[in-house]
Amino acid sequence: RSPSRGLGDVYKRQPQVLRDGFGMLGSLIFAFCVGSRFDGGVKEWRLFADLINDVGLSLDMVAPLLPHRVLLLTSCGAMCKTMCGVAAGATRASITAHFALRDNLADVSTKEGAQETAVSLVGLLVGLALARAVHLSHARARLLFALLTAVHVLANYRGVRSLCLCSLNAQRAALLVDAVANGAPADRAAIARRERVLRWPVASRVLLGVRLGDAFRGPLAGLALAAAAEACAGERHVLWAEGGRVRALLRDGCEQADMLRAFVHARLLLRARTRWPPVASAADVRERCTEVAAARAEMCALLPRLLDSVREHGWSALRLHLGEGAHRYSWEA
Repeated sequence: RSPSRGLGDVYKRQPQVLRDGFGMLGSLIFAFCVGSRFDGGVKEWRLFADLINDVGLSLDMVAPLLPHRVLLLTSCGAMCKTMCGVAAGATRASITAHFALRDNLADVSTKEGAQETAVSLVGLLVGLALARAVHLSHARARLLFALLTAVHVLANYRGVRSLCLCSLNAQRAALLVDAVANGAPADRAAIARRERVLRWPVASRVLLGVRLGDAFRGPLAGLALAAAAEACAGERHVLWAEGGRVRALLRDGCEQADMLRAFVHARLLLRARTRWPPVASAADVRERCTEVAAARAEMCALLPRLLDSVREHGWSALRLHLGEGAHRYSWEA
């Protein structure tokens, strides 16, 4: 084989190399940007994995129709499929652990793998039959692909909605606090029915473990910090509300129970009011801290009932994924 022929093969494979490299780069960037969020949104990221995989397959189907954009479309498709691999792999462990009720994680993993292989085999056989049915008709093939993609999305959505996880993320914790405060059912099935797996705006409104400068800003920051610390005296957190969010400073040595108290405190503050304008005077600071103190009193009264509900319905208070930051501070009690 001549060297020139081998060099020609390398040039012919350049699009494939670029496509694979683009996919690998996309998976690295995706894992770096959202890697810490998978534990707090297992359902959402599991559904995202299937949706982004369908997007990648759709791009591969569209690519032959746009010959001048084949490399771009197939590269984006490869990136979507590698993102699917990252998200699916990250959430599979949590979902498998959820079903391992007798600490039989290896057994459940083996059965999950066998089930996936069996489904893939059935899919292969059905795919061969459908390929013969559509024959050489590109229009029928694309119509069938769109139909099966819609069925796949719907099936995954219903499957994710049916999961009744026992861990508490920001969304489930907020729904649990609301349910206990309103006297509504707080079991895992009831909370799962109220969960949103496509959009959840409230979860990001409680920010735990933030930087000091993110929570207290402006010319009255020092006064606000001192007043908020007094309103939260005895707690391992300090709350401050501004805009549409409640931010919490966490103290060194803050444990899971302390973070749950901080979250419940913040959630109750949000139930009383949804937005706060920036403070413009010392009177505004005092009024804001009065609200924080009132929410704290409500939290102290609600927390025993909440913990009873957690124990009664099998929630895991030791598996909290509230999206807390890594910043911790020390202050005098």
